[in-house]
Amino acid sequence: MVRKFVAVLFALALIGASVSAAQVGIGVSGQYLSLSGSDFEGIDAGFGVEGNVLFPIGSSLRLGASGQWSTHDVGGESLSLIGALAEGRYMLGAGGGKMTPYIGARGGWAQASADVSGLGSYKASGFAFGGGAGVMIAMSPTLAIDLNGMFHTVSLGDASIDGTTQPGTESSGTALQIRAGINFKLGAQ
Repeated sequence: MVRKFVAVLFALALIGASVSAAQVGIGVSGQYLSLSGSDFEGIDAGFGVEGNVLFPIGSSLRLGASGQWSTHDVGGESLSLIGALAEGRYMLGAGGGKMTPYIGARGGWAQASADVSGLGSYKASGFAFGGGAGVMIAMSPTLAIDLNGMFHTVSLGDASIDGTTQPGTESSGTALQIRAGINFKLGAQ
């Protein structure tokens, strides 16, 4: 699933680069993700990866999509979180200097899944939305380091165990996501 999503992101970036006179950004990052709230109690913070494609809209706005995956320990079991999100960034002081701070907002689909010993295959889907801030540090005209933090509200619907919906098992809380990665620019400047 993650490979397919990365392939789709890469294809979108190539299409965007071929039809746009501006530079399209492709980002890859490592992430730390910590869930909080009473519904997420007992889920340890975890690590994962994220990929994104951002298309420039004018000189300061970037719109695109991102996909993320992380893994978390829950009482000795492994919980996977995946998400597919629309993302927007407003670049503060775009075009001036090596460091460009930005603010961002994102929202989209999220899913938690695990194979739980003695219980079966657990899965719950819902949505996540939030915002944050970061900084792009230019290393060259086509490569930048991307450091950011995002704070999300997460709401998952009823869980299913081995495909059977478990009524009354909705969960919600918040997530702190800290990412560090690289961003490649494709296309004309």
